[in-house]
Amino acid sequence: MRCRAVLRRHTLHTTLITALLNLMRLPRIRPRLRVMVTEGATPLSVHRRSLPTDVYFPTMMTSKRWSMVCAATMLLFVPGVARAQATYVWDAPGRWKPWTIQVDNAPYGPLRFTAAQVRALEAQMLGLNAILRAAPGVAIPVGYSAATSGWVTATAMARGQPNPRMVPLPSSMMFGAFGITEFTRRGATVRDDGGETAHLIFRINTMPKGDAVPDLIDLESDVMLEPSLGTAVNGMPRHGDQLVLHRKAGPLFTPVTRAEAMQLTVQAIERRVSGRRAVLATLTQALADWRTPQKQSQRMADYRQSAALAKNPGIVATMTAFERTHDTQLAALAGPDGDAARDVTVAEQALTAATATLAAIPQAERVAASCFRSEPGAIWASVTHIRQAPAPDCVPIVRPNWALYDAALPRTVPQLLVIDRVAGCLDYPLPKVPGNCAANKALLESLNVAAVRAWLR
Repeated sequence: MRCRAVLRRHTLHTTLITALLNLMRLPRIRPRLRVMVTEGATPLSVHRRSLPTDVYFPTMMTSKRWSMVCAATMLLFVPGVARAQATYVWDAPGRWKPWTIQVDNAPYGPLRFTAAQVRALEAQMLGLNAILRAAPGVAIPVGYSAATSGWVTATAMARGQPNPRMVPLPSSMMFGAFGITEFTRRGATVRDDGGETAHLIFRINTMPKGDAVPDLIDLESDVMLEPSLGTAVNGMPRHGDQLVLHRKAGPLFTPVTRAEAMQLTVQAIERRVSGRRAVLATLTQALADWRTPQKQSQRMADYRQSAALAKNPGIVATMTAFERTHDTQLAALAGPDGDAARDVTVAEQALTAATATLAAIPQAERVAASCFRSEPGAIWASVTHIRQAPAPDCVPIVRPNWALYDAALPRTVPQLLVIDRVAGCLDYPLPKVPGNCAANKALLESLNVAAVRAWLR
């Protein structure tokens, strides 16, 4: 019960114990070294420092009495329960919270950061942070407090990306605006600027992302569907849920050829064929083991022993019926005409068709750009999803343009900035709370983009 957790977490005073005992009309026992609280036949051990007196709750502990104990305990020791409902203070002067940074370094790996690199990355983030704080829309917070934080993680690698040692080091920043609330606690008015809010993420030296190609989702590849091009915000190009800025000229994405996309499809189906064959082999072995005469005899002997111990002969009949049902169900999965065998057949047919489709692509079309068109039916079984771009209702298949990075620059220098998670605050009605999405939108619309471009290299 939740009450038990409360009793374990908080130190109860002798006066509270006395009051609760009087409330429940239960006897109080002299202090001992440990406490045992029992509800029904189930004992509940409590840390010896949880209670200053030893209390015995008899077995006649009704749910109503437990509810009364929970209510009293929660009111005394959980301030949020007893305080009045918080309200937003729209005209309260806010603040910029102190800068924080989290470093998630790995003990090994290609993205392990040195102390000097972390310092250099933080210095770059602080430069961007100064630009954010100067944005007129959020420079003087009112009704909310703004917070920015940095994050350096050794796991920020894209699937299928080049050697991490050959590209700039990634880092990220978060911006959030926390509405100021006011409530009463123990008779005093209290204000708070914490809680939860919508965040913008500023990803530095991290390529923009698109949705995974459904047919290729199991592959470790940087291939993806090109994000849709949206309306620019304050001069910043929008790609899907992201705003992207970079200094070096060139496209963000490069097309994947039709031949490569089809080859990746073949690889994905090969992997699925292997997986389904493994499932069939496992189920086939399970069926064979189930039908082994020795194991069948042992199971029946166990059923008879259980029936004798329970003095219930009906157990044997029940389990005999279960044996027949389970055998039928297992055979439906693992038999020659079972579901697993059919899955293998369908996957093998898809692999044959995909291989033939790849071979049949004319040489002139093999280097053409590809696109993905979703169609009804099982995604992985179709070989008609990959088409030559452009085509109606067909999303281009692309990969990040890694050539945008200048290898001659230090790896800690910011070369590309992706502002992520913008759709939630730009495309939908803003919540009627101070800060939050309204502040995010104000930041984006008043940001000095020229200063950000100058910060990039």
